Amino acid sequence: EFLESVSVLAFYSSIFIICLLTAYIVRQWCDLLFFHYLKNLTNVKKLWLTNNLSTIASQLIYTLIYQFTLVLSTDLTFTQAFAISFAQYVLKVFIALIDTVFIYWVRNWEIKT
Repeated sequence: EFLESVSVLAFYSSIFIICLLTAYIVRQWCDLLFFHYLKNLTNVKKLWLTNNLSTIASQLIYTLIYQFTLVLSTDLTFTQAFAISFAQYVLKVFIALIDTVFIYWVRNWEIKT
């Protein structure tokens, strides 16, 4: 029974790791593309909007892939995985809004030095 448990865990953890790495790469790629698209659209103005929209959109993509991964690699139901993913997404949006202050702080600090 122990060996069976280990083989099941190894199977699901490899799915989990592959899906999360894929989600990370997709998120970073989308964030980069969307950020540069918005940056060009706003003529390098409105950094707060560019940063927040690109981060919020890319985090949504990551969260959806993460939710799908939870359903595939665990015995969670879709509803349970959605609840976990939604809570994580709300936290990520909140952090994205807060980090805007630090982006402006670093940007102003770089201009002064």
